Amino acid sequence: MHDILPITQERFESKMSHRLPPLNGLRSFEAAARHLSFTRAADELSVTPGAVSQQVRSLERALGITLFRRLPRSLVLTDEGEAYLPAIKSAFDIRDVWPSSYSSNTNEILWAAKFAARMPWVACVVRLSSYECGMDQPTYSPVQQIVERSGTLFFSFQDLDSTKPAGSVKIRVETIAHYLQKYGAGIVAKKMAAAPAGCPLLDR
Repeated sequence: MHDILPITQERFESKMSHRLPPLNGLRSFEAAARHLSFTRAADELSVTPGAVSQQVRSLERALGITLFRRLPRSLVLTDEGEAYLPAIKSAFDIRDVWPSSYSSNTNEILWAAKFAARMPWVACVVRLSSYECGMDQPTYSPVQQIVERSGTLFFSFQDLDSTKPAGSVKIRVETIAHYLQKYGAGIVAKKMAAAPAGCPLLDR
């Protein structure tokens, strides 16, 4: 997902067995559920209907549920799909933080930030950019605010020492690991407690 990388507690604690659902599948499901059409969802996401269908099936396999009834000329949400949609829909609506974006890259960066903020199992986000420039520069503050407002840790790889890049990366990785070990479990517990009752994102 471009330069936004959600880091879960499981990357540092192997005893945790959960896995994040595929983000492309979530995007495709949300668009298809809104339009009740793979074709219209594909037009919105600038991909093919076959790609949307494949991504939704990948999400269904990851979740172990069926999200749509696929009829000859239409889609219908299953009961599981109806229950799952509200839990992710707000994460893909960026109008509250970015009302006039015309860049799909910018949209995806903000989607990733909002998803990470709402996902109970995401304890930390790392932005993998070494400089702030170009069309995405204005997203730095909103991304950090979105992530940190939820209590999720936020780090940005910037201004690496060009003479010792490996050492600079090592220090940052060790710092992230330290903070995750110290605060990760508490962040996950807090986000789980804040999630609405019956939220499917709480399933492990």
